[in-house]
Amino acid sequence: FLMTTLAFTWKAVAMLEMLMFPPQRGNVEDISLKAHAVLLAFMMAVFNFKVVLAFRNCHNIQMMQVCLNAVPVVLIFATLVAWTQSTLGAAIEKLEEQNDQTQLAIYQKLRIVAGVGALGAGLCGALQILDPTVADHKLWGYHFLPSEGAFQSLFAVLLSTCMVICLPSQDSQGYEYAATQVQGEAIGAPSSVWDDDDCEGAKEGAANKSGGDLMPVE
Repeated sequence: FLMTTLAFTWKAVAMLEMLMFPPQRGNVEDISLKAHAVLLAFMMAVFNFKVVLAFRNCHNIQMMQVCLNAVPVVLIFATLVAWTQSTLGAAIEKLEEQNDQTQLAIYQKLRIVAGVGALGAGLCGALQILDPTVADHKLWGYHFLPSEGAFQSLFAVLLSTCMVICLPSQDSQGYEYAATQVQGEAIGAPSSVWDDDDCEGAKEGAANKSGGDLMPVE
């Protein structure tokens, strides 16, 4: 249980951290400590909330106590969502100034995905609190869906969507190395370091040299 809960919180925090620190944001050293402190607080709040949900099934915890433990998660999550949207908006404005249409389209799509993901995560959290399988034991066979299945499915869909949006292309590759031609000679690593003729010539030269050093034995 502890391993799955830690993996759950780590995935949520990792996704938020990647969106809060995009490469186009620029220098974020002045807010990195504050942001990581908020992410750590969110991770602890989510971990506590998941533990309470697990104990609700065996210790008969009342709904009011469950909601009280969910309040820190909701407040910190709302702060992180607003922070993420603001960070992506700043990155989009910077790309508009640079007139980089390829990267601009990617970040605009990622901002929409982040908003949809935040809405879906809120619905998954509400489904975990209002879990109908807890009150009705006949539905206990479907308990995985509200407890873990909904969020895991949402995460898989969001991750696949982001991978498709950020799929590498010729326009989004950035910089790449190419040999420079100067007066007919290439600067940098040659396309072929060794040639077959050079190898054969080196072998013959080494054999002749070795043979010249040998003395006949009578």
